[in-house]
Amino acid sequence: MNSALTTGRYEVKMFGEFSIRKGDVFVSKDQSRTKKVWMLLEYLIANRHSEISQEKLIDLLWGEEDCDSPFNALKNLVYRCRKTLSVLDPEQKDNFIIFDRNTYAWNNNIPMTVDIEQFDENYRLAARSTISEEERTRYFLNAISLYQGEFLPKSSYSSWVISKNVYYAGLYNECILRVAPLLSKDGDYEQIMRICEHAVELYPFEEQIHRLLLEAYLKQKQPGKALRHYQHTLELFYRELNVDLTEAFKDLYDEISSGVNRVEHDLNIIKQDLRESEETSGAFLCNYDVFKSLYRLQARSMMRTGQSVYVALFTLNNHLGDSPSEKVLQNTMPVLQDCVIDSLRKGDIVSKYSPAQYVVILPLTNFENGEKVLKRISNKFKLTYHGKEVVLSTRLKAIEPVK
Repeated sequence: MNSALTTGRYEVKMFGEFSIRKGDVFVSKDQSRTKKVWMLLEYLIANRHSEISQEKLIDLLWGEEDCDSPFNALKNLVYRCRKTLSVLDPEQKDNFIIFDRNTYAWNNNIPMTVDIEQFDENYRLAARSTISEEERTRYFLNAISLYQGEFLPKSSYSSWVISKNVYYAGLYNECILRVAPLLSKDGDYEQIMRICEHAVELYPFEEQIHRLLLEAYLKQKQPGKALRHYQHTLELFYRELNVDLTEAFKDLYDEISSGVNRVEHDLNIIKQDLRESEETSGAFLCNYDVFKSLYRLQARSMMRTGQSVYVALFTLNNHLGDSPSEKVLQNTMPVLQDCVIDSLRKGDIVSKYSPAQYVVILPLTNFENGEKVLKRISNKFKLTYHGKEVVLSTRLKAIEPVK
């Protein structure tokens, strides 16, 4: 396929967002709501070294949808793509996409850089066995810096995007795991921290990345930060996945706590370290191990204070009385959690007990007031969650004091 050259270099981003830039002028998916225009552009550029048949594009764009004249519809869509791209260079608008022998392709005579191609190239160079550690580190860091978010996240409904997204996410995490020992050897823990902090924002359930981050905090003599992140990670995995972290991860706790519990004579510093990281409202949410300790503490103190404390249980069942499916629980449990936390006081304590249950400690209350609290939460859940596939049941019991 031959076509006229265009002047100036184009920059294409596919990580984090989709955009095409030439100098100060750019087009992005945010500028238009026409989904199929962007689907076509994204696919042509992601596969720009291939000629793609009309039939394949029609199947990609319309699939099972009814389309009276698919070839004309595709031709019209290509025209709209060219019009969208014309803002980059009006004189070249017909040269971006080429049609030849019943196939369409992106015009590779146009000088351009594509972030996913740069990522692939840096990963390939870093993986060579013949280069020095310094070069390997540089190539891995280049690849990591190019990864500004998931591959085409606003097109994640397309099957071809899903497979590429999984592919690039895997390579991104591999780059971090392989470059971290090299940076550690050079003592560059600051760099490890920056990389891992960004990575856990993108992929919060990669335990190995969390572990690298904790180790970097410790090497940088930031045990307080390490402890807060350790506790956050523990609660995150338990709350969202209902799983515990590996023993290898938990083994870091002794090292972290020994750094935190150094001799400190300034009580204000200790108070600052104990404070919650941000202002919060509603009840205190914690993992079940912490909940058990707080329960036992309440039971111990009741003999001295004479105050009553109640424990409440919230359970989701289906209409047969069985536990709902995992898919249903994924939708309903976050709603229940928000209803419980938002309806309680700051001194109340909440934990996930099972995939379908939350358990609550209600200090300084009596049975009558506790029943009112449960009814308020039940009513709020009914108003908030409109599905009919679950039934919320509640139970309330007094905590028995430890003598």
